[in-house]
Amino acid sequence: MGHEKNNNTASPTQLSRKRRCALKLSTALLPAAIALGACVAPEPVGSSDQNAVEVEGNYGVALPGATDARLLPLNEDGLEAKLQVIDNAQAGDTLDLTYYLFSEDESSAFLASRLIAAAKRGVQVRVVVDFMTNFARHHYYQWITYAADSNNTSGGSVAFRYYNTPSQNIRDDVRFLVTPCSIPGELINGEACNEDRRAHQNDQASFQKATWFLTGLYGKNQLAMQAALGDVVAQFEEAAASSEGNTVENAAMAQGLKLLFNAKVKNSFGAQIALFFLADTLAPLSEAVDSLNLGAAFQHREDWQHISDFTHQKLTLRTSPNGSEMVAGGRNLENSYHLSELPPTGSYSLILEPEIARSSWESKYSFLDMDVHLEFQGDSVRQRYDRLWNFSEMVKEPHDFDLGVNPGLQLPNPETGEMERVLDYYGPDYLDMATARFLEHYSYDNGVLNAYVPGPALSRGRAGQLPQMQADGAGYFYIENVPNPGGPNSSRVFGTGGVWDGEQQAGKNIHALWLAALDDVCRSESPKEVVIHNAYLILPTRFQQALQEAVTSPDSCPGVSKFVVITNSRESTDLNVINIFNESYIKPMIDRAPAGRLDYFEYTTNELTAANPVSRSLHTKVMIFGDDLFVGSANADGRSKFMDANNGVYIQNAPQLVNTYKQWISSTVLVELAARDPHGIQATAHEALLDDNMAFFKNQILDRWVGDNPALHGALGVWARELATQLYQVSDIVLPGDGDDGAKIDTMVGVEDPSDLTNQEVMEMTDEQLQLL
Repeated sequence: MGHEKNNNTASPTQLSRKRRCALKLSTALLPAAIALGACVAPEPVGSSDQNAVEVEGNYGVALPGATDARLLPLNEDGLEAKLQVIDNAQAGDTLDLTYYLFSEDESSAFLASRLIAAAKRGVQVRVVVDFMTNFARHHYYQWITYAADSNNTSGGSVAFRYYNTPSQNIRDDVRFLVTPCSIPGELINGEACNEDRRAHQNDQASFQKATWFLTGLYGKNQLAMQAALGDVVAQFEEAAASSEGNTVENAAMAQGLKLLFNAKVKNSFGAQIALFFLADTLAPLSEAVDSLNLGAAFQHREDWQHISDFTHQKLTLRTSPNGSEMVAGGRNLENSYHLSELPPTGSYSLILEPEIARSSWESKYSFLDMDVHLEFQGDSVRQRYDRLWNFSEMVKEPHDFDLGVNPGLQLPNPETGEMERVLDYYGPDYLDMATARFLEHYSYDNGVLNAYVPGPALSRGRAGQLPQMQADGAGYFYIENVPNPGGPNSSRVFGTGGVWDGEQQAGKNIHALWLAALDDVCRSESPKEVVIHNAYLILPTRFQQALQEAVTSPDSCPGVSKFVVITNSRESTDLNVINIFNESYIKPMIDRAPAGRLDYFEYTTNELTAANPVSRSLHTKVMIFGDDLFVGSANADGRSKFMDANNGVYIQNAPQLVNTYKQWISSTVLVELAARDPHGIQATAHEALLDDNMAFFKNQILDRWVGDNPALHGALGVWARELATQLYQVSDIVLPGDGDDGAKIDTMVGVEDPSDLTNQEVMEMTDEQLQLL
């Protein structure tokens, strides 16, 4: 919040909060990076009218003349609105989309068919998808492109580009990693072999194997990874079996390479945890990078740390000479985000070939989410999209072979000897078949989708079951977190560089705006509310500090009468580890909030019945600051701030819309879906809360992730409890009233790996144990 200081007039409480911190907590387990930099605590605010935040030019771009601005709480409404934007596009218009997930399932194929139809009307269609998440669908996107071009004389087209393609540093490191040592008798990870491997990492064989590795890494293919790493793993195993050299170290390296394979190819959560949190022992990739010693190891390490930076944006945008129309929010292009109920597999005819007729209708969850639709004048959002589309350092065309991958790669199966494709192949009829499959259960007639299976009250029927969330005379702004705040020709920015107050310089405008909006509503003359309705909640530390200050010290935030937090529970999401740690992180604030000032709710699990066969999970990302509302793709966690590109719409001075939204929460969400503090966070001592969460962590997470592996159970259990404890301590320290705690925070420079796994224990892990990961 405010940062101006007057040491002569500061109160004792204010003085106690003047501290400099040297804390940085980061974790690859959570989709978050939690960092506390040079901390300067907020001052108490004065009184002024709300809505003083100047968004235009500071945090985003204005959307002038906005009309038909609607929030879309039903999944079918989100899909229908996107189809409306696409179908409204005519010759000379452009359609720009960017999504974290663009699936090949039925509803997404139907949407793709509408993109193809738009291209054949003369519309230019551009789509940016995340590379790591979607690379295995490369042939699917090819067929969309080809279908749009087939018999098309209109001049329209569909073009795809990938976000966060492998950097040159990553490609260099991979060539080193897959290059065996050619010096007989030398240790594979000894200096002589390192020099030899560096000397040969640009040989044709290394380039070929690096292509196999990267294609397998991003395509999640076992065959390609095995082919790329086979010689190197064999050399480590040979060194481990010999009497020469450090047997334990070489055996651990060989096992570590297998662990890397499980983590990156099989996408095993257990292997990912072991790989990243037992890093000193089990991270062969980090060891390989460190051993390069090319004078750029830090840059290489940073590239690997950010290899999973996603484009988490969700946008469907139409730009025409007469204005623009868009849908933004939290929904990906996938059945589970666009269909409230997913029909059972056996309820329709198998119109696809048996090997293709997989049950893609079935999903673990039907997500509860929120999008926003609006029309506006000008092309301000299109200009922002251009900056992403043309950011060549990270965004590449699929046919750009400079990516270091080969989407058409075929390799012999070592068991059968037959050639196999590394990526699934989607033939020319796939789109038509998937679209027909979609229409078997949903009719699309004049823009109206009819649900096939009736669901619970929240999702049953059409939008008449819910309040019409139409915005009033408000201001509208498009906001982004991007890796290139300087435009398409600038260099990539990683995170915020750990700089306190560095959000905007690093392109993290969403989180900078949240801080400004919280400051602003605290200054309101009339009582307001702050509502955080967000699925994944591990607040970035700077926002956590500002929020805790506002919640626990009413004098510093007199304009807010109540704070409401609504998030997932550990039972209602497959990312339940986030909730386990969040309960420790948020507990000090809940404990110290004055009575009636903070309401904390978590979504609960629904009983699965024949009439209600699909699990529900919160995916919404909505923030309310008084009369202002943000709806977008950004989670209230550090990953959304420090790693991923995100976007959203900020609606300023919309009291009617905000009140309708809050009424819907009170009458529907909190009645049907969420419970107040279901795990009793406020009434339970932290140690008891921690015991309960650690039992859940073991029984529901570790058993599934790592199987029957006592060594990893013990190590990860110790690590999890230590991290939860330190998160609690950090949160407790940044609250006011603790005296001068700067020295305490200064000593907390990170979460050390508490693993008791030694190299010997890793070496003794059997292949069967590794396969459990």
